[in-house]
Amino acid sequence: MIRFFAFILCIYNFLPLHGQQVPPGFTVEELAGGLNPTTMAFAPDGRLYVAQKNGQVLIYDGAALLSDPFISVNVDFTNERGLSGIAFHPDYEQNNYFYLYYTVPGQNHNRLSRFTANGDVALPGSEEILLELNQLSGTIHNGGAMAFGSDGKLYVAVGDGSNPDNAQSFNSLLGKVLRLNDDGTIPEDNPFYTTTSGANRAIYALGFRNPFTMAISSEGKIFANDVGQETWEEVNDVKAGRNYGWPLTEGNAFGGNLPANYENPLHVYNHDQGCAVIGAAFYDPELLRFPEKYHSAFFYADYCEGYINAIDAESGELIETFATGINRPLAFQFAPDGSMYFLERAGQGGGSVEDNTQTEDGSLWQIVFTDDGKPFIGKQPESLTISVGENANFFINASGDQPLTYTWLKNDVPTGSNENSLTLTGIQLADNGAVIRCRVENNQGSILSEAAILTVTSNQRPEPLIVQPLPDLTYGGGETIEFSGSATDPEDGNLAAEALTWWVDFHHDEHTHPALDPVSGISEGSFTVPRVGEISSNVWFRIYLQATDSEGLTRTAFTDVYPRKSEITLLSSPPGLQVNADGRDVETPYSYTGVEGITRGVAPTRSQYFEGKLYVFEGWQDGFEGTLRTFNTPKEDSVITLKYVEVPLGNGTGMTGNYYNQSRSFAGSPDLQRTDREVYFNWGGGSPDDLISPDNFTIRWDGQLLPPFSGQYTLYVVADDGVRLYINNALLIDAWIPQAATEYSVSRSFTKDQLYDVRIEYFEDGGAAVMQFLWEHELLPKQAVPGNQLFPVSITGNEDFLQPSISVYPVPASDRIIIDNPEIREWEIFDGSGRYFDIESVSLDPLQLDVSSLPSGIYYLRLMTPEESIIKRILIK
Repeated sequence: MIRFFAFILCIYNFLPLHGQQVPPGFTVEELAGGLNPTTMAFAPDGRLYVAQKNGQVLIYDGAALLSDPFISVNVDFTNERGLSGIAFHPDYEQNNYFYLYYTVPGQNHNRLSRFTANGDVALPGSEEILLELNQLSGTIHNGGAMAFGSDGKLYVAVGDGSNPDNAQSFNSLLGKVLRLNDDGTIPEDNPFYTTTSGANRAIYALGFRNPFTMAISSEGKIFANDVGQETWEEVNDVKAGRNYGWPLTEGNAFGGNLPANYENPLHVYNHDQGCAVIGAAFYDPELLRFPEKYHSAFFYADYCEGYINAIDAESGELIETFATGINRPLAFQFAPDGSMYFLERAGQGGGSVEDNTQTEDGSLWQIVFTDDGKPFIGKQPESLTISVGENANFFINASGDQPLTYTWLKNDVPTGSNENSLTLTGIQLADNGAVIRCRVENNQGSILSEAAILTVTSNQRPEPLIVQPLPDLTYGGGETIEFSGSATDPEDGNLAAEALTWWVDFHHDEHTHPALDPVSGISEGSFTVPRVGEISSNVWFRIYLQATDSEGLTRTAFTDVYPRKSEITLLSSPPGLQVNADGRDVETPYSYTGVEGITRGVAPTRSQYFEGKLYVFEGWQDGFEGTLRTFNTPKEDSVITLKYVEVPLGNGTGMTGNYYNQSRSFAGSPDLQRTDREVYFNWGGGSPDDLISPDNFTIRWDGQLLPPFSGQYTLYVVADDGVRLYINNALLIDAWIPQAATEYSVSRSFTKDQLYDVRIEYFEDGGAAVMQFLWEHELLPKQAVPGNQLFPVSITGNEDFLQPSISVYPVPASDRIIIDNPEIREWEIFDGSGRYFDIESVSLDPLQLDVSSLPSGIYYLRLMTPEESIIKRILIK
């Protein structure tokens, strides 16, 4: 086996599990485990979305990972390939757009696509392919980091695809940072727009090797971490039109053969300090919870050494090593509350292809600053202006070691309130100008809040009145809701429209999303209910009207508008099969309540195994044409039925495997012969059997393949080391070389129920050993070729097993078989597992047997005459 030294390779000993270390005053906590992560991103709704290498995206809602994936994309996840990037549109809460960067299976390139979310799942069929990147030269250096800039453009960091020359070429998108509009079109102000053509106009900066992680600050700074080759790791301040040198140079360079517009890295470190720069985030959250020295700092990590560093975002100077002992960090994000989330990959270590391809040891962690448990005020009390006789309400949010005690002060005199809120009742003019503070204490110390000023006026508040919508109005998706209103004020009289402000919140369960941002200066308006965005039925809109008088006093009124609902029931024929409802697989019968007019999606599982049988989608009961069924929830309750048809399975038992304790040779007799039901093995550093050595062995599998469907198949082999695949004696895949686990594929057209000869040859030199044989068809997901469609003995038709003198036909048989021998009076039929079948004759001259009840497959026919017993092998179609 050969090990590729890619972005996660290092020549050091890999990190032991000794626990994360963070500075005093910080805590670190594991939130979720069992992950196969690559990256993550916070959506504008505040939830964290974790991308998995195998194409899944999971949602962390602040308490746990949701049980159903947000989306599952079919990806090639060999080595460093897979789902590498995720980003959310800045207006996600209005348009529900999100973006994924992934490797397309069987096509050897990466893709950027935009999808539409619909609640906790992606809307089925919503993928819009925005950009197909160039062909790759290997399975490493994919890049994939994505983020929206302060200019509203999408920035995408792309690796060189294992070909360093791509990084300096204007005829390739590889080795670049790209800049795109949110719909995938290319901004005309891109730096190379007029000197390039086509997709290459998206190039924003060039000269990168593998910018696997990237971050953009709230001020628009773009930092991309470029994983180096032999000596240097780089943090680059990405600027329009600049060239960052690879492969002409890496690290800082001050002369020599440098390209035009060359830009040195902002920060570098040598490989005596690590192996691969990873993780990228600016500390500029809404709440600056970390100490001041970290404010606006840039954080990165090293994959091999497992530390996180903080550097000054202006000078690039190291502030400090922030955390250590992380078991292969991947990505981090700062939450709006100021805490830090990071992904730890763990895995086998060593940088092998097997390690890069898959792990189940990844985890999500959170770092929180507690200042050694001392009280910290996250939200200060706010100043208020109120009318005489009203109540004044103040609130504070604090954290630290529990218990916390609160002492509210009015003009430095305790008020007697010991909660995190203060209510002063019956306010009078004498209270005007009062200074309100709160002291928070625990056993670690105390802190005094900022001052809030209480302003009291004799002026009275205005009275807003919402005229429309009427209280009994209900809505459906796609409809327009109109609103209107007015306001009066005791001092000012009727208020003009300039004194009015409207906004709308969309309520879902216990949280809200903005449906209409605040708009002032109007007395009436409208908004359209989106059909896409949330599929829950526990929703409604709250319409607010705020009036402001001439002295700045306000009052707010609101009214709620609730949806009309109906029930949708999904059935299958036969019952009990799975279907996909709004991106989730559910078992029929399945019913759910929806909001009228909201777009829903139902899709069949094209094929599925149920109670030992294979079923294929046939169509919709009501005659709907197409596979994916997207519809707007109807007014009335409805039933949707999906029809499936059973597909006969073969009765194969696998392939004959001949194992040799020889290096790349099949000479002589095998040291082991057995039937392997599936050729799907990962022996690691071990051996296939006690009779076979763990290194320097060779295997040849022979058998036949019985396709259950006609059409185009993709055949895959994954091998570490060498492999050859033959179909009907034609060599289709020839990779007879020592290599790390590598996937090869070939397309081939097969005819249903026709047998095809298959031979797989494999050798293992040393190290890890992997050999897997898979297939894929439009009706079959990518999977190991199942044993019931594989037969260990080469069969060309109805062949003699012991005696060639008796003719059995037709070849293959479907309804009946004819035996051309008048002496046969007894018979038995059994399959490869020894099961016998009761078969009747329909004629004795010549002997004809009814085999219409037998599933397709290979059977053995024992024919008995007065003198002998003869076994024939037969094929039933």
